[in-house]
Amino acid sequence: MLQATHEVLLAAELPSALPCLTNTAQVHMLSADQAQQRYPVELTGAVLYADPLAGDLIIQDDTGGIYVNGWTKHLSGLPSRFAPLHPGQLVHVTGVSSPGDYASCVTMKSLEILGMTNVPPAKPVSYEDLASGFKDGQWVEVRGIVHSAVLSQVWTDFSNKYLIIHLSVGGDDLTARVLDYNGVNIDLLPDAIVRLSGVLVPMFTTHRQLYDVVILVPSLANLKIVLPQPEHPFACPTSPINSLLQFSPAKGLGHRVKVAGTVLLQRPGEIFIKDKTEALCVSTDQTTPVTPGDQVEVLGFPTHGNYSPELKDAVFRKIGTGPPPAPAPVSVEEASNGDHNDDLVQMDALLLNFFRYNQEEILVLQQSNFVFNVHLPENDQTRTLETLAKGSLLRVAGVCEIQLDNWQRTFQLLSQSSTDVAVLRPPVWWNLQHALGVLAGVTIGFATVLGIVVGQSRRRINEHLRAWRQAEAQFTAINKERNRLAGELHDSLEQALVGIGLQLEAGVKTFPATPQTALQHLELARQMVDQSQDEVRRSIWDLRSQMLDNNDLPSALDALCKQLSSGTDIRIGVEVLGTKRRLPDGVENHLLRITQEAIANAIKHANPRQIQVQLVFEIGSVALIVRDDGHGFNVDKFSASRNGHFGLAGMRERAKTMQATIEMESAPGTGTTIAVEVPLRDP
Repeated sequence: MLQATHEVLLAAELPSALPCLTNTAQVHMLSADQAQQRYPVELTGAVLYADPLAGDLIIQDDTGGIYVNGWTKHLSGLPSRFAPLHPGQLVHVTGVSSPGDYASCVTMKSLEILGMTNVPPAKPVSYEDLASGFKDGQWVEVRGIVHSAVLSQVWTDFSNKYLIIHLSVGGDDLTARVLDYNGVNIDLLPDAIVRLSGVLVPMFTTHRQLYDVVILVPSLANLKIVLPQPEHPFACPTSPINSLLQFSPAKGLGHRVKVAGTVLLQRPGEIFIKDKTEALCVSTDQTTPVTPGDQVEVLGFPTHGNYSPELKDAVFRKIGTGPPPAPAPVSVEEASNGDHNDDLVQMDALLLNFFRYNQEEILVLQQSNFVFNVHLPENDQTRTLETLAKGSLLRVAGVCEIQLDNWQRTFQLLSQSSTDVAVLRPPVWWNLQHALGVLAGVTIGFATVLGIVVGQSRRRINEHLRAWRQAEAQFTAINKERNRLAGELHDSLEQALVGIGLQLEAGVKTFPATPQTALQHLELARQMVDQSQDEVRRSIWDLRSQMLDNNDLPSALDALCKQLSSGTDIRIGVEVLGTKRRLPDGVENHLLRITQEAIANAIKHANPRQIQVQLVFEIGSVALIVRDDGHGFNVDKFSASRNGHFGLAGMRERAKTMQATIEMESAPGTGTTIAVEVPLRDP
């Protein structure tokens, strides 16, 4: 088989016609560049997984499993008794090779259902086998302990939900996605040992690099509970907090433990508790409100925290109430040594600065030579920052959270409310800030006198230089402003007119049958006209899009996609990868405009059925990818600025302004992909 595959790859390098690939191993052996040549493919295999809404289809023959894309376009041609596809069907697929987003795959041209067959037994694999990525598209079996189970949507443009199971396999975390979960009781899954069979698929970056894996499980029939959770989970013995993750030959690994204690603080996604031995951070999706002083019991999975053990995927119940706990007065040295991690402490320090970030008020404090932050939840009724002055001596209380940076311990305080901050002393007048101000005034006065003396001798030369520079700057500014206005008016006005035209066309079509619906389309068109007027004004003044005024970039992209797809049959979805964060204003505006231009071009010229927008946040960069399955075009032969259209030229100009790279991939009949990667100086 390897000899035959090698001969096929060698033949691909010859100028003769490309050979037909007849098994999945031959397709997987192709490099991305070779797969791009569109080798003819004919495969016969069993369906392992088929999800028409997500477009996922994996089939397996004797040599392995492989991903097939483009199959949802052919669903209308399948007999109704077979649509949609389901595991166990024997199919014959014809198509061409495609580089895929991670490994080479098949783009389907036709599919014939031959009948039913037996799905081959799943191969038991370890977590190391899964994490390597070599099992891409393979039918595998894993055994693990369920940490959490929830019904959730996966992509923003899909209305169906999946059963998402997070489990521990060999001590590492793994995610499984169950398609058909009818009849499941998710409350019985946490802490159960299960064995599940499914197809391994990779999670990858825009550079085709693996960063995680997911198992796609067709139905609950592929999930077996080997050992159920205890019948009464909270009936197990209570463990002292300081015993978590300690060595004990009698302890079992991986299952939930129960702890109990007094609530110190509750924040979104976590609570802090303390018993007689130690304090603990508990990560939980449970939103039941508790207040400091409440007594709770907690079931969760012990894990390594940033400094000390934590409980994750936890559930809790309130068993009593009590007075709020009193914070322990400590110094910064005592707080940073680790003995007070996750505990409630109190300290006095000078206020150096303050700012707002991510719906929090953050105070920057200093005691001795140590600087630390205090995080407060932002409250519109009680805004702490407006009552504070830099240089004040404050007394603050909060939960001490140790952070390790290159094995050096630092800490921050997490406070409950503004009542945890008290002003002990206002700032003194003669401080470093005022001293620097006086020094700056003296320096400015000396520089002014010196400038007058020197300026008399150089005035004539400077006047000539100034006139020349002003003329050059004026010419450059006029030219730059003209180009900016041309691109901005194209992005805002022309694309808005496309959307208005779509709404008016939809209103004309629906008016004879449903006048009320037609009026809704006309009302939306009127709103878009108003918005277009505002956008033109804002373009002239070089302001950001209105969508970014009160939203972050992912929310603005989602609103833009809904607006552009309204009244059409086109599905437009937004997917955010990585930890989302606010970007510089110019970057957010340019990325939003590039997305608007790419989608509008696809709707106007390519007649797509589906458009996918991906926003990938990485450590030092952010990437935007817009894919459509439309007609495509010849990138090399297409002139972006002819006939007065600034679309592709505007995208490239915006990318250049951000010092970003932009790549456009398209060919007639294959859709279009536009990828922009923006480097960020300060991640």
